[in-house]
Amino acid sequence: MTFRYTGFILGVSLLTASAVQADLREHFDAIEVRTGALYLQRSNFADDVIFSTSSAELTAQDVQQGEDTGWELSLFGQISDCKRIEFRYFHLDGFHFGESYTDPGGIVFNTQPFGSGLVDFPVAANLEYGAELTNYEINSRCAVNPDLEWFWGVRHIRSRDQLAGYFERIGNPGTNNHVAFGANNYLTGVQCGLDAVLADVGPFSLEALVKAGLYHNQVQTSYSETQGAISVVARKDVPAFVGELQLTGVYHINSSASCRIGYQFLVMTNIATAPNQVTNSVRFPAPSTVAMATDSPIYQGIFAQLDFYLYD
Repeated sequence: MTFRYTGFILGVSLLTASAVQADLREHFDAIEVRTGALYLQRSNFADDVIFSTSSAELTAQDVQQGEDTGWELSLFGQISDCKRIEFRYFHLDGFHFGESYTDPGGIVFNTQPFGSGLVDFPVAANLEYGAELTNYEINSRCAVNPDLEWFWGVRHIRSRDQLAGYFERIGNPGTNNHVAFGANNYLTGVQCGLDAVLADVGPFSLEALVKAGLYHNQVQTSYSETQGAISVVARKDVPAFVGELQLTGVYHINSSASCRIGYQFLVMTNIATAPNQVTNSVRFPAPSTVAMATDSPIYQGIFAQLDFYLYD
């Protein structure tokens, strides 16, 4: 019975796949799939002072989150000899910094006016800073010649930050405080760019892509603290710019499949990050925070992809 059921499911799946492909052929002359892994480093050049012990200070430069590996998928639908539609998605959610600290005189985040944490006795603190980046875009591509395409499209990017500290009195864990700062950016806008083949030798080619766009960034930030039951949010709308560059080496396995390895650079402006909310948050007398969107994080690294045609 199990084999019959499995065979039935497989048969239905094949029929469904055939029906979907037949439907796609009515709308697209060819379907190209490009998928693989991203390995990007996130860096930020802001220098806000965010964290203090009795003898030292930490800035945003001291809590860089390093690298993360994510997944990317692009689909291309060929409409005519010189026009195709592209959908692209990627996601990274493992950017992270974590560290533990102890100090005999207390540790605080540098909120106004006196800081948020624990002071006046020995304190242990755990600091955690995480971030994620998600991208969706749809582009219309037009071939100028076999080696050059220009494109325009719409793009949505979500950039999220969370900075948190757990503070505990050494020897008395019942005296503690949890402080957190969040920054969410929702960018939606239009972009244009060029995609070119720079060199082509045998089965190998070198490609370059550049794109730039203007965006509306809907910013939401937050500040919370268990002592005093503080929880406040702020919102702001700002313009933003996103630029991206890719340089790719391609090995063509055959006319329908290729392997791609390359370098990617992505920069965004007017972005709210969790560290630059710290000094703009007020603990006393009336808790509040301000949506500061002044940072310009950079993502750069390598990618590896497999490119193939479902049909052509």
